[in-house]
Amino acid sequence: MPQPNPNFQFNYRISDTDRNDAVTALSVAFGEGRLTMDEFDRRCAAVAKAEYSPDLMALFQDLPQKPGQCQVPGQQVQQSPMYSGRDIELARRRGRNVRGGLMGLSTIASLALMGVFAEMRVDSLMMFSLLIIPTVFILLYVMKVGPDSWYTPSVRQIQRAQRQAVKMQQLELQSHQAAEIAMQKQQQRQQMDQLKNDALHIAQQTMQRFNKRG
Repeated sequence: MPQPNPNFQFNYRISDTDRNDAVTALSVAFGEGRLTMDEFDRRCAAVAKAEYSPDLMALFQDLPQKPGQCQVPGQQVQQSPMYSGRDIELARRRGRNVRGGLMGLSTIASLALMGVFAEMRVDSLMMFSLLIIPTVFILLYVMKVGPDSWYTPSVRQIQRAQRQAVKMQQLELQSHQAAEIAMQKQQQRQQMDQLKNDALHIAQQTMQRFNKRG
């Protein structure tokens, strides 16, 4: 088990809220171009593994942003219920248990029907009952049929989705900036061409005047 860093004055175990604040601060730094994508990924992974406050603050020694002091720009804060990592994990576990229970009951029912149809010597119905197991598996684990609470994502999946969303925002921003720069260069080239044409026209007029005088 990692020990607290003695070089910091305050050592306490961090909460899920602390981790969310840290990821938000890193997102702001990433959006401002202070971190590369690889560095952003590494620091977010370190946030997920951090246990003590010094481990978290060490990730911000070279950044002006600090956890809990900034928000991701361009996003409005919405009032929504806060769920801790434990709440999410419990909800995910309950959904997994329900699906596992349905799968187990389907298996028992399929085997029971096979026994009944075997006694009745109805081969077609035996094959039908045997198909119940893979059918239920596909419905629950492939097609994910059922309420959303059965398929609650894990904390790690949520954090990964947040990192991907920040990356997409940064790529869109970079693409927009590149388009603006290209447009500005095009306008500058057009202005230069116009200036050259104007200068050439003035030079031709000047030469014509000199020729007339001569």
